[in-house]
Amino acid sequence: MIRLEEWIYESDERVVWVRVFLREDGRRAGHRWDTTALAWRRRSLRGPELAAHLDAAGVSGARFMPQASAWSPHEIPADKPP
Repeated sequence: MIRLEEWIYESDERVVWVRVFLREDGRRAGHRWDTTALAWRRRSLRGPELAAHLDAAGVSGARFMPQASAWSPHEIPADKPP
């Protein structure tokens, strides 16, 4: 099996992640390869937008740690809601 991966950055906030699987089937005559492609469109949440979602969920004391890039995960120590 061969796996290919591609990241297509549409903007600073949106990316399409494509994963392609190629599988060879020796039992098949002629074209022996089966291809499956999966794609996900992802949107990066900015700190203020994520903070608003946390507030709406009742999370308090959220502290945002520095991010390496806009696509790095947010690390947020916080208190869980009661």
